Amino acid sequence: MCLSAVRRGIGRPLVLLHGWGSSSRVWRKFSGLLATQFQTTAFDLPGFGLSDPTEPIALGQLSARLLRAIEGRFLILGWSLGGLVALEMARRAPERVARVVLIAVNPCFVRRCDWAHAMEASVFESFAQRITAAPARALKRFAVLQASNGARRAEVAKQLQAAAVWKIPEPHVLSAALTLLSKSDMRQVLMGLNCPVALVLGERDALVPVAIRNELTALAPGLCCYVVSGAAHAPFLSHPTEIAAQVKEFLLCPTR
Repeated sequence: MCLSAVRRGIGRPLVLLHGWGSSSRVWRKFSGLLATQFQTTAFDLPGFGLSDPTEPIALGQLSARLLRAIEGRFLILGWSLGGLVALEMARRAPERVARVVLIAVNPCFVRRCDWAHAMEASVFESFAQRITAAPARALKRFAVLQASNGARRAEVAKQLQAAAVWKIPEPHVLSAALTLLSKSDMRQVLMGLNCPVALVLGERDALVPVAIRNELTALAPGLCCYVVSGAAHAPFLSHPTEIAAQVKEFLLCPTR
């Protein structure tokens, strides 16, 4: 089965994982800011972009397939859904994952009785219905939602749409990945990781409330958390230079 990836630069291996409904194309500009010090590998998650799907669409299967495609020890950066996959990869192969950067990631995306800072389950259910009815239209609307409230929202939404609709996944893949997002709870995994972890949050993110910062730093006291002023759900697109500097500082700091 094909697992598509785009590699750039030289230096320490850095894996980039995109979010739900997107593809490796979302990293085109941002990876260039990292490629002077890292060898970036931007994967299309199974079933997205040019990668063949895997069955079932579950964190275990996704992470296992990616781990088989990567050699040696590496750093990893995951955005949104990609962050959950990154956490699972670090859990499964702690000897291989040196550090983890999470961008706009909530370890528990859907609200629960003990986790208030998340989305309502009804929002996921409503969106799943739109995906089944009209995938392309739903992906475009999702791009607008991700950019809403943030700086440069029109430009960011355009980049998100381009990464999403250039090769639209099968509706069942989109639905299964959405279910994965709604059912996953990676809080215990985050608490149990031994490698350094950084979390980047957008101040105006409509999908991942910035209020989770206090909750997560309480769960995982060693977590390095950055809040990007004026950013929404894709801060690496709205504030690329700032985010690249934060990522480099965290990944290259010898004392962490």
